Amino acid sequence: MCIRGMQLIQNVALIKEFLRIADMDLKSSNILYEHHLYPQAMFYFSQSVEKANKAFSLTTGQYSKDDMLDIRHDPTIIYKNLIIDTKRRYTKLSRDLDQLPDLKNTEFAINLDLQNKIEGCDIELRKIAEIKNGKDDLIFISKQEIVDIVKKLEHSEKEIKEEMSKIENFELTEEMWDEQKDELKKQLSIPNNKEFTNYIEKELANSNSTLKEMETAIKQMYLIVSYVLLVTEPLYHLAVITLPHSVITRYPQNRFYPTKKYTDRLAIVRNLPLLLNVQSKTLKYLEEYCKNYIF
Repeated sequence: MCIRGMQLIQNVALIKEFLRIADMDLKSSNILYEHHLYPQAMFYFSQSVEKANKAFSLTTGQYSKDDMLDIRHDPTIIYKNLIIDTKRRYTKLSRDLDQLPDLKNTEFAINLDLQNKIEGCDIELRKIAEIKNGKDDLIFISKQEIVDIVKKLEHSEKEIKEEMSKIENFELTEEMWDEQKDELKKQLSIPNNKEFTNYIEKELANSNSTLKEMETAIKQMYLIVSYVLLVTEPLYHLAVITLPHSVITRYPQNRFYPTKKYTDRLAIVRNLPLLLNVQSKTLKYLEEYCKNYIF
């Protein structure tokens, strides 16, 4: 078993506990909001988002219990580290392909467009740096900004759910599988290297997997990706929105008094029910993902 697989097994109990606490924090936030205890409602909302992000990070097998101490109250670190790790992998793959010019010239390798992916990682890292530099401004996020984020998330959720429905009804036929094998052979064929091309054709022809096994594997792969998208997009946005609130909701500092600032005149307070609803749905998807594919 790989190191990440072993790490994930060790993380299961902690993931379950983080999910339980995230759910309790969310319920606490709702109750406190109903009683107009807005600083406390914001605090427990940010805590729920933090615990959910930590639970998800542990499902990747890239994080341990000790890593949670480094993340503390800033779950954007999770996404920063994941992007850094992804960039490292793309960079290594690009360097490896440079040493294998035949493989680099395959249609598959060309379509990977690794340089564009590496540049995309750099763009996302710059965005996170900008967000953290201006995190205090997030306290005064406008109603329109909150509504736009929620609408964007609802649109993405609808699209992903529609795709998941199609995936669940997907049936793999012999004809479809033959077409996929032909496309794979085309993608992996190396110009002027018939030996490798013949090897690929032989491996595909000798596959011991039944059509039903392949169908199940394809469905599972796409459903896992769909669940990850359903969870990570809202959790990332909520991590950004709640970035300043874990600390400043608890203590007065630098003339910032929580009881005076967190009133129903503040846009994020007035629109907190919208964000609580997003977190509620996201926790449900995260729990489904963990029960289906992690536990």
